[in-house]
Amino acid sequence: MVISGLTRERAIKNVKKMPLIGNIPILGWLFSGESERIDKTMVVIVVKPVNIEDMKNYSEESQKIVSMSEGKEKISVPETKIGFDQWLLDSEK
Repeated sequence: MVISGLTRERAIKNVKKMPLIGNIPILGWLFSGESERIDKTMVVIVVKPVNIEDMKNYSEESQKIVSMSEGKEKISVPETKIGFDQWLLDSEK
């Protein structure tokens, strides 16, 4: 089940030219080039329901997540300067 998603689209234009010659009219056009690309990024939140009968077979981390979802354990959210995790939205790391 898909809960939500975010999309981002960026247009990137690169100009490559030869030093000095690239700045001269007409000659510069011959010794330079431009490229343009569009980067599309999508982040989707997906939930997979699982029926949990017996927690003995699950890892400690999975057991902790289940106890947090049941309200038995406190959910800790890391503090960030801007209030949410921007690194999830940025593709460059």
